[in-house]
Amino acid sequence: MSPSECAARDALGETRNSSLNLPSHPIHAVWYGGRGGSGGLIRYLKGVLAIPAESSGVRITLVCSPALAGELGELNAAVRVIAVPSLEKAVSAQLWEQMHLGRFMRRLRPDVLFCVSGSPRALPAGVPVVAACHNILYFDQKEYRKYRYSRLWFRFMRRLNRKLRALYPKTAGVIFTSRYSQELAIRQLAGIRRHTVIANGVEAAFLADSTVPTIDQAPRNILYVSTVYLYKYQGNVVKAVKQLRESTGRDYQLWLAGNAGEDPLGRRELLRVIEQEGANAFTCLLGNISHDALPALLRKADLFVFASSCEAFGITLLEAMASGLPVACSNRSGLPDLLRDAGEYFNPEHATEIASALARLCGDSAIRREYAERAMRYAREYTWSGCAEETFAFLRDVTVSAQDHRHA
Repeated sequence: MSPSECAARDALGETRNSSLNLPSHPIHAVWYGGRGGSGGLIRYLKGVLAIPAESSGVRITLVCSPALAGELGELNAAVRVIAVPSLEKAVSAQLWEQMHLGRFMRRLRPDVLFCVSGSPRALPAGVPVVAACHNILYFDQKEYRKYRYSRLWFRFMRRLNRKLRALYPKTAGVIFTSRYSQELAIRQLAGIRRHTVIANGVEAAFLADSTVPTIDQAPRNILYVSTVYLYKYQGNVVKAVKQLRESTGRDYQLWLAGNAGEDPLGRRELLRVIEQEGANAFTCLLGNISHDALPALLRKADLFVFASSCEAFGITLLEAMASGLPVACSNRSGLPDLLRDAGEYFNPEHATEIASALARLCGDSAIRREYAERAMRYAREYTWSGCAEETFAFLRDVTVSAQDHRHA
């Protein structure tokens, strides 16, 4: 959903934030990042916390692991960052949340606690809590079931699933990044009292002034940027590119960028497909690409493909749109709300559909240019300043409502 559609949100029981609720002094919001999370979460925190909050009536303290603090780097000077060494490891983080988080919050005296990643093991008493939903895997039963009884499932997925489902109904508010993720969650969880949709933004470094230089030339290099998971369907993209090569006789190359170490099942499946299809000659595994290097990589590609079936938002897709690339995209989750009519769609579970979408793009330079130019325009609607201002306003409104309730 684009920011221009915000006015339609009332249909789902949301409330628009109002400057009339601006308190006489800034509220103190503690943002709890815990151990951190995916690249999308890092981009979210860097994007939002680069925007001054005090002019919106919010003072921010970020509590997180030293590793997450290091990944975030320099933020807005007004943001106070507290790095807690105990949050570095999973077991010590759980113990710290259970035994020390409440005492820590009493010392910081926040007006609101904003859980930006996961769910703390124990919520402090007397402080309104707002949660952000950045991962909808736990609400997509079809994809979630693929991990049942796996090592990941036993290690943390089943526990996190229970924690998130318990957290959202207890909060004073939940921020979703897309209408799709919002609808999916509230269909399954009764008791979410207040919720809103606030879309992510895109950094200026990705905003191209023109389409990629090769837009009118025969494409060769197809790029897919995403962490390797089963539900990202990188294996099906490999099969699709092989089919495309065989049907056209052209030397298409597939670049797969992203961390392959987080999901052993996804990595094993991808390597199995590459071996089975004899795809080593045309598949390049680029590994994890730093965020600073990503804009240049996107501009070197000819086409972008995004085959995920389970996305809360799709920030990498947005970055590709901003970069001036023609896009072939999954028709699942909320991705069509983001890309709209600016790309070719496919069912990510079927390699033949992916191949057909890529073939349509490869065979028509006019369509490639039209889609890329349209996607660039759409991408400019998503700004981190807009995301930040809406987030600060929501936190402020939740805090004021909680204070009014206590004083009633």
